[in-house]
Amino acid sequence: MPDEGEELGLLGGEGEEVELAEGAEESFIEGEEGAEGAEGGGAAEGEEGAEGAGEGGSRAIVKVTPLEVRKALREISTTNPEFAKKFPTLEKAVTTALFKSGQIEKFGGVQAIAEAMEALELHGGAEGLADLAEELEIHRALEKGFERGDVKVIDGWAKDYPAGFKKLILPALEKLETLDQEHFDAITSYLTNKVFERCGVFGSIAAIGEAISAGKTEDAVKHFNNLAKFLGDMKGLSAKAKSGRNDRDAELDAERDNLAKSKRDMLYSSARMDVNPKIMFEMNRLIRLALPRGTKVKVEQANRLRKEINAETRARMNSESDFATNFESLLASGNKDRLVKFIYSRAAKHLPKVVRQLLNEFGLMKASGGSQNGRGTSRAAAAGANGRGEGTRVVTGRPKTSEIDFTKTDKSVWLSTMSSHGTAWGLDGKLHKW
Repeated sequence: MPDEGEELGLLGGEGEEVELAEGAEESFIEGEEGAEGAEGGGAAEGEEGAEGAGEGGSRAIVKVTPLEVRKALREISTTNPEFAKKFPTLEKAVTTALFKSGQIEKFGGVQAIAEAMEALELHGGAEGLADLAEELEIHRALEKGFERGDVKVIDGWAKDYPAGFKKLILPALEKLETLDQEHFDAITSYLTNKVFERCGVFGSIAAIGEAISAGKTEDAVKHFNNLAKFLGDMKGLSAKAKSGRNDRDAELDAERDNLAKSKRDMLYSSARMDVNPKIMFEMNRLIRLALPRGTKVKVEQANRLRKEINAETRARMNSESDFATNFESLLASGNKDRLVKFIYSRAAKHLPKVVRQLLNEFGLMKASGGSQNGRGTSRAAAAGANGRGEGTRVVTGRPKTSEIDFTKTDKSVWLSTMSSHGTAWGLDGKLHKW
């Protein structure tokens, strides 16, 4: 897991201007190019947000039945021939979409499917899962081999990892001593007997006995000294075996650790270079859409805003129970594409809420005066009747579809709120609320 305060590849450092991906113009920043794009880029949504919630109403989407949606569409098409001509296949397309939506709900909804796809991607997709299944079978076979005491397990271990095999023989014998003293004594006696036979220890003992019996003191002393030297060497060898590791082992471990760290750092740096522009682009897009129409933000404040959005998004990602584990796993795998997709998907999941939260905290969600050409950009002012600054007239009661002004009321909002609570602009210029 990156250290506390590390960016996770979301943004560059302490509020400095960050180079954006192509097309990620920050039209919400005062004095920068793309200002005209701001007027159109989030204007429609801005107006609709004001009209739907200007009187304290809720924009929450309420579920309606597919039949109600089809009836509403048919009513709109019947009362508005031009709309029907422009979208002749809309009803069929919506019906198909609703059917597909129902199929998605059977699997737990879009969020559940997205989480499942992310989990699949984390493990390398279908191919990665096939590899994992193969590895699992190998591990199960190995586990059964250990359980049965299959000699083939030792053969494969010694062949594939000879250095590790040699290092673990002594710890294995010592563990055996704690588990079964009698069996340990039998094993070590067998091994000692093999060594004594190979090194001629039993022959030396017999020669000493014969020399003593024959009164050949010098021969007896000679054989005894040879035996004593052998036992002394044996003691020295046992001390060496006990140490297990040597300086060269430590050097090799250090080299391997440094190499692994270098590869990890290079992968992380490369992934961050890829994910930075993607997340910055998405962040600026969300800010543009959420700001009141025409709102301009000073460069310093924009940088400070993005820095806070970055920090809050990072904090939310880090707080997820599985984030650290998956992040480290992907770093260890060396797969940059999967790492980039993982970081971006987790960040994109939190960004919409974080952007709105920080815009509220910065006081930018309220209608405010714009700086372009000195025009006011308050949505409240734009909502005046007929644009003359007159107060908005609110009428209680849901209008008919034929009475709605769809140049000022979003059709999707109308369809989603028509059977519950909401607001809509009528052709009479009044705001209807129910």
